[in-house]
Amino acid sequence: MGKHKRQGISRRQGIVLFILLASFILLFSGRYLARQAASYLISTDVLEPADAIVVLGAYAPDRMMTAVDLYQQGYAPYIVLSMEERPSTIVFDKMAELSVVIPETHDISLSIATQRGLSPSAVLITETRANSTRMEARNLRPLLEQHQIRSIIAVTSKTHTKRTSRIFRQELGDDIRVIMQVSSYDEFNPEAWWQTRWQARSMLYEYLKLIDFIWISAIGTVEREE
Repeated sequence: MGKHKRQGISRRQGIVLFILLASFILLFSGRYLARQAASYLISTDVLEPADAIVVLGAYAPDRMMTAVDLYQQGYAPYIVLSMEERPSTIVFDKMAELSVVIPETHDISLSIATQRGLSPSAVLITETRANSTRMEARNLRPLLEQHQIRSIIAVTSKTHTKRTSRIFRQELGDDIRVIMQVSSYDEFNPEAWWQTRWQARSMLYEYLKLIDFIWISAIGTVEREE
């Protein structure tokens, strides 16, 4: 009776199978971790009526559209806008000299509100320009106190909510209640953000700013931008 040749996979085949299996695991665990990373940045509160709706600064018409929706649904009697710091005083001074007028972000937001039927008196705008989320929160306080606003619905982009909620609550303290809400028109998709360049860039940028926020909180200074 002849000997049966032992069957099995070769070493090379084993390596190939291992690589394929590892790649398969990394593919799906990587996607899971990517989804978790995006979800970590998104933080919202239960929506409740408030004294005002605050739209975080930046060119983001979707935020203003959401704020107008909330206003028209009766969640607050005011919408509050911030003035952004101009990136270059030289070019703006030159445009003023030549009588060149361009709309700023708060002008665009105000235009959205009025075109949707809101009275300009329903929109409050801070008088001081801000170049960071923290400065924006600080600049809001005098205006909120002037109008006896004790609770706000803060509307911003999805990936911006966690850091914004922390900064606003640090700066506004217990005197002003913050209800964080995402823009309902924000197209960021936490389930597949890595497939689109602008979404991947948004993720990277926000994590860099979150690290900066954690560092600033740890060393006890807020002189740098956030």
